[in-house]
Amino acid sequence: MKHSPLPWKVEERSYFDSTFPVIADSDGVVVNGAIEEGEGTALPDMRKEDADLIVRAVNTHEELVEVCEVFLESLHCYQKK
Repeated sequence: MKHSPLPWKVEERSYFDSTFPVIADSDGVVVNGAIEEGEGTALPDMRKEDADLIVRAVNTHEELVEVCEVFLESLHCYQKK
């Protein structure tokens, strides 16, 4: 199963007369949660700063993996000399 479409973003959503930060995919579908209502879910204990960190990590994951692979390849070439 493929993950939700990127990029993810932090949005404020209202649930049960309260507003919470949620993580939504590029289609606006909420990808985190514990409270179900409507088309998505919300996690009331999530702080916006935590949601921002998760979104940054997810959105840059592929690029980070590519950089690590290039580094490891370079390291292996260097070690063979």
